[in-house]
Amino acid sequence: MGFFSRRRGARRYEAGEFLFCREILGIQMIDRILELFEEEAETSGNTLTFRRKGMEISFAAFGTGDEGEAGVYARRELDGIRDYFRQVRTENTDTLRNLMFVLGRCQGIVRVNYSFELRNERADQERIAAAENMIAQVLRGMSAVMTKGGEAIAGADGKVILDGNGESEVKSFLPPLEDTSQDDKKKGIPGEALERRRKSVMELRRRQIYVPFWLPVLETEARTQARTKRQVCGRAAALLTVALYSECLLGEGMKPQQARAFVREIIEHFRADEFFSPAEKAYLEDDFSEEAARIHFSWQYENLYVMEWALGMFDSPSWP
Repeated sequence: MGFFSRRRGARRYEAGEFLFCREILGIQMIDRILELFEEEAETSGNTLTFRRKGMEISFAAFGTGDEGEAGVYARRELDGIRDYFRQVRTENTDTLRNLMFVLGRCQGIVRVNYSFELRNERADQERIAAAENMIAQVLRGMSAVMTKGGEAIAGADGKVILDGNGESEVKSFLPPLEDTSQDDKKKGIPGEALERRRKSVMELRRRQIYVPFWLPVLETEARTQARTKRQVCGRAAALLTVALYSECLLGEGMKPQQARAFVREIIEHFRADEFFSPAEKAYLEDDFSEEAARIHFSWQYENLYVMEWALGMFDSPSWP
């Protein structure tokens, strides 16, 4: 599975692994690592070297956006790791799917290697632990994953996410959350909206559902204008109409003219035509709507459910 090194010579210990990240250029990775540690380091081309208490640890960075051999090397190694895990057979299907999602988004590789002169068992273990802590800090700071032992992928905590035999040391694995704080600050997003998004994302993660932080936020309470009860009822009727219309097309095999006739009573009784969005109106009037559109609008039952809750038809919405 590519680069892996761990050897103990007569007087020197050496070890190394691959880190996979989303940065597309080697220089971006180097800059990010320097930001994480804020200490002196030697830079030579695409390689960064730190020296700590008799230990040398180097980070060589390669991105798919780099020119020449560096870019070729990054693409080859990334293709290799994806192909390797694409062939893995495992019962941990959710873990494999999420891992492949992470690897699929990776554009950069950091080849890390550390070495030190052997002294005694205690001192040697302290240096190994220091190196592993440093690598873990890079993994967290870059939302990256790494190889472990040549046949597995691990996270910042060192636990195996998945190995070549399909085994895992974690109960579940979700893609790391990215830090969007700088972009959020540039956009001037209010703290209330950010906190609401954070709580929603974390609740979904507790249920093992991955949602990225870069999704758009909702309006704050101060900026939004609450709908009247009549407006909520009207939108509920509109949502019911398009969802039921879609169900007639998909589930009952009706023609568009037949489906429109079926939902006409709802439209007239609730005056739903006043509350259709432009997209909904166009869909209901289209005699040749595509199946993808019909499936999309059939999901309006989910939004209708929230409207019914807002109208007090039940105390609290259940989990989907």
